[in-house]
Amino acid sequence: APSAFSRLLGCPRKRGSFTSTSGCQARQSATDNKTRDSNMSVGFLAAAGALVGGGVVAMIFWPKASASNVGVAPMLSPQSAGAVLSGHF
Repeated sequence: APSAFSRLLGCPRKRGSFTSTSGCQARQSATDNKTRDSNMSVGFLAAAGALVGGGVVAMIFWPKASASNVGVAPMLSPQSAGAVLSGHF
């Protein structure tokens, strides 16, 4: 027996699908589109969450670049003059 909702819409169900009237087919198409759009939005939301989570993990655990400290200083003494290069990498 058709449900009260399907009787209200005028589209009784037969074996899991709407009957073949054009109004019922339009409703079925709209229902299918809504279901597809809902599934796609959940998939895109999950993908966006995974990307954001991956970005956060990368920011936390990615090795930090160490700045190389290199310096040049003049060197003067009574016997010599020159420059000293010092630093670490």
